Amino acid sequence: MIFMTPNMLNTYVAGDTSEDLKEYAKVTAEYQNSGRMDDYIYSAVNLAEEMDITVCDCYSQWKKLSESEDVTMLLANRINHPTPEMHSLFAEKLYETIMKEGN
Repeated sequence: MIFMTPNMLNTYVAGDTSEDLKEYAKVTAEYQNSGRMDDYIYSAVNLAEEMDITVCDCYSQWKKLSESEDVTMLLANRINHPTPEMHSLFAEKLYETIMKEGN
């Protein structure tokens, strides 16, 4: 079993966010920026580790990326779903995790 963490949420309401999703985008940006998402993810990671479950931590990769990239623009719906190009991060990280566990 492998526990894979998700990507970050949006950090602001992007101008090209669908009108019907802008109010929701405000909520998710607050959730991400307030540290609630970090708390949730890292609590889950700690629990998985306590239970001896392998963790594929993509969320930390997104956090690193957010230091130099506008992660909101890496979300297809500008809220929570990565662009097709960003799916490769998950595939690569999962492959690394599987290979590491296999050794």
